[in-house]
Amino acid sequence: MPTVGVVSLGAMGSAVADALVRGGADVVSTLEGRSDRTAQLSERVVSVQLLPDLDAVVREADVVLSIVPPERASAAAESILRAAREQAARPVLVELNAIAPATAVEIQSAASLTEVETVDGSISGPPPWKPGTTRVYLSGPRASEVAALPFEGVERIVVGDAVGAASAVKMSTASVYKGTTALLLQALLAAHENGVLEHVLADLQA
Repeated sequence: MPTVGVVSLGAMGSAVADALVRGGADVVSTLEGRSDRTAQLSERVVSVQLLPDLDAVVREADVVLSIVPPERASAAAESILRAAREQAARPVLVELNAIAPATAVEIQSAASLTEVETVDGSISGPPPWKPGTTRVYLSGPRASEVAALPFEGVERIVVGDAVGAASAVKMSTASVYKGTTALLLQALLAAHENGVLEHVLADLQA
């Protein structure tokens, strides 16, 4: 069973780590440079082995999952790749953040300079504390290997061999949800302004 590193144990990362632990995986992470909130969230995943720093995580892990806020995705990838160079390690880097497909390709290009292979991924749904609520889309030449990791209660879907495809799924569905929400709010506002909101809500619920 591969050892899986999780960077980092935030709201989503701690839940994904827990799913892997429940599935029987050995999971490592670090709290170096993380917030007090991340430290508190990590306490929910008691079987994760906490290592002193990112270098140790990259050295020990066969696969490293990057799960950070989207605006930190590129910086997190740079830190992981730096650690890989310094430790002469070659873990598979799995980019699970909500980023643009082009950003996923940029990370892949940077990783290739370190001889680190990448898998593009995107998470759909809430943190998977409850089985059956979350999907992970994966793409890239080694996506099937990552999909085979024991994410207990998480559906894994491989969408192709091209890095960027999984990120495109997330970007597209997010656009649909945001657009639908905006249209709904506009319609309800118009109903309110015309004094028929109660009737519109009743009609929608019928």
